[in-house]
This record gives sequence, C-alpha cells and structure tokens, in this order.
Amino acid sequence: MRPLTEKGEWGAKQKKIYDLDENGEKIPVIDKKTGQQKVDKRNRKQWKCQTVESTDWNSRENAKMWRKDLADTMNATNEQLGIALHWEHRSFKEQGIDRKPAIHIGAVDFLFGIGYTKKNRRMAV
Repeated sequence: MRPLTEKGEWGAKQKKIYDLDENGEKIPVIDKKTGQQKVDKRNRKQWKCQTVESTDWNSRENAKMWRKDLADTMNATNEQLGIALHWEHRSFKEQGIDRKPAIHIGAVDFLFGIGYTKKNRRMAV
C-alpha cells in the first residue's frame, strides 16, 4: 500500500538505498565480461543498491492485526445495536474448519446472477 504525503498525495511504496564504499561513494555494478560499469537501456549508469519498503503496511502481521481490530469493532457495534451477527477475522484453517473458502461474489455476480463466469463477466463489463 502506498502512504500519503503531508500534502495528501500518494507517496512511494519503496525506496532505493545505494550501497556506499569506504569513501561514501556509490558502488558501480561492473559487467564481468567487459570490466566496465553496466548501463541500462537508456544508457544510465547502474549502481549497487537495496530496495527498502517505505512502510510496514505490507506485513502479514499488520494485516492480521487490522483484520482482528476490524472484526472486534464490527462485533462490538453489532452487539450495541442488538444484531446477532458475529464477524470472524481468522481463516477457516486457523479456526480448524476443513472447508475451502467460497469465491467472492461481487456486484456483477449479484446483478447478473450467481455462476457468472469470469469470461462472461469481462464481456459484460
């Protein structure tokens, strides 16, 4: 997921951190055949680097925590409103249920009927 900047614009999902030598200079990527620094298709020099995530939003641990928090909030709200409906954030496997999850039924399936195939769906949309 992309973060938002202070201006409300989309930020970068990840950033490059260049590997530096003992003098603080970027380390070039050397072509083993030619002994020269590699260049890309646009003739830009290539440097050794690492890609680092801008946020920890893509971690499975956070996704599980957010799902649990959402389920807890919905369950508390349902209880306050007297609705006897319980939301479960865990997968069937985590609950010990030996069943395959159902395929998500979206708006198109709802409008055109269950069993609408992906091929037909693409043609209708």
